[in-house]
Amino acid sequence: MKTVTKHSLWASGLSLLLCAALLLGTTFAWFTDSVTNTGNKIEAGTLSVDFNKLNKTTDAYEAVAENTPIFSYAVWEPGYSAMEAFQVHNGGSLALKYDLALEPGGALTKLAEVIDVYYKVTDTPVQKADLPGSMADLAGFTKAGTLQSNALALSGKMVPGADQYLVVVLNMRTEADNTYQGLPLVEGGGAFNVVLKATQDAVEQDGFGNDDYDANANADAVFGGDILTALNDPTGPVVVAGSDIDMNDPVFDDHNGNDTFVIPDGKTLDLGGNSFIRPASGSGSGLVVKSGSTVTLKNGTMVNEGDMTLMDVEYGSTLTVENVDFTGFGGEAIRVRANGDDEKVTVIFRDCTFTNAPVSLKGMNGASEVDVQFYNCTFKGTYKMYNADGTVATDPYGHIHYTSYLISAESNYLCGNMTIQDCTFDLDCSEASYKREIVSLYGCNYGGMMNVSLKNVTMTGQKVTPVDIDRRYEDGLTFTEENCSYTVDGVSVNHDGTAK
Repeated sequence: MKTVTKHSLWASGLSLLLCAALLLGTTFAWFTDSVTNTGNKIEAGTLSVDFNKLNKTTDAYEAVAENTPIFSYAVWEPGYSAMEAFQVHNGGSLALKYDLALEPGGALTKLAEVIDVYYKVTDTPVQKADLPGSMADLAGFTKAGTLQSNALALSGKMVPGADQYLVVVLNMRTEADNTYQGLPLVEGGGAFNVVLKATQDAVEQDGFGNDDYDANANADAVFGGDILTALNDPTGPVVVAGSDIDMNDPVFDDHNGNDTFVIPDGKTLDLGGNSFIRPASGSGSGLVVKSGSTVTLKNGTMVNEGDMTLMDVEYGSTLTVENVDFTGFGGEAIRVRANGDDEKVTVIFRDCTFTNAPVSLKGMNGASEVDVQFYNCTFKGTYKMYNADGTVATDPYGHIHYTSYLISAESNYLCGNMTIQDCTFDLDCSEASYKREIVSLYGCNYGGMMNVSLKNVTMTGQKVTPVDIDRRYEDGLTFTEENCSYTVDGVSVNHDGTAK
């Protein structure tokens, strides 16, 4: 029995040694299998649009030449008509949307008032035989208006490879009298342009299944430093930003550490769904509307990375703001300045939101007239701000800032009007050491009157006074309210926070 056991042990030991020897020359492995997928490609899609005109002699469509006029008859008379047929072809790999317009190369004369514009759009090919023979045959055409009203503003959407056909008719009214004789269409004998613009359409889906990732694509959009160039080009009143205006970017740096971006007089800056970003550091006043300027800002987001001034509206200027979201860090984000030297400032906000981005009105040099209007706006603020994960929000330098008001008109120089209509306010100052104000007002102490009107306004908050009027200057203030409600700490109150 013992002998058998020894032999078994030796056999087992030898077997283990053999296994170990085998393992020394190899590695442990699992059963495996693999599949390799080759030929993957990432390639940018192409946006390409062709604009062709029907040659009525050959009955074929030919490419429109940039420098060959389409409408070129020089002896217009009452009853005369000009008609052209066009083909728009999507020759790229992306879905597109297009706009076709007649754009004058200068100021129009009154001749444009008596030239009517008709058009027809179809997916069916149009040949010479399909064209109307007279003005009486314009069944299915749309009368858009006159050349004076820039009536032709066609738009359409096309998938790759598709065609659309447009027929445009210009007709001089028969009632045009002798006062139109010899007039050019454009002052100085200039011409008008037939302009086709195309941009990508929100059709293709991205990797997340979204088909609206390119919804803000705009054929007129300009990018980076070209935004500044376009704003300073006197020939174009509207500039559409195709990318963020980030003042951290050296392209917007004036090399003096002065973070100032000026919208010139007469210009409209359409952010195109993008953001204007004001850094937490640097001098300057962010986006500036200079004294005496009339400008418009719309369609985007204004971001303040710190508590510096995000936007400065100087005295004597007029600013209209539409569909803009302001996001700040609690400090004076929007500053509106008036001057007593007959330099009234006018600012109109429509459909805007203000999140921790207070608006402040200032006056100087005697009674300073303002006309500040808020329509359908939303104001939100938190005294101490927090991130989504519950940590205290700080600026890029680690500083904590606080929101202690939403609108301030604390200047006894101010006179004129402030209108707040169809707006909501919410300010949480529960962590403040004492009660704060949602809206704070002074009256004028320099012979003028400050008129403040609230209509259809809702204010809620914690540890706040909805509307605080400084009693020292109340004789220079009129305050009216209509259909307004105020709730503080869950209790309905009057505008001054007193119990109802």
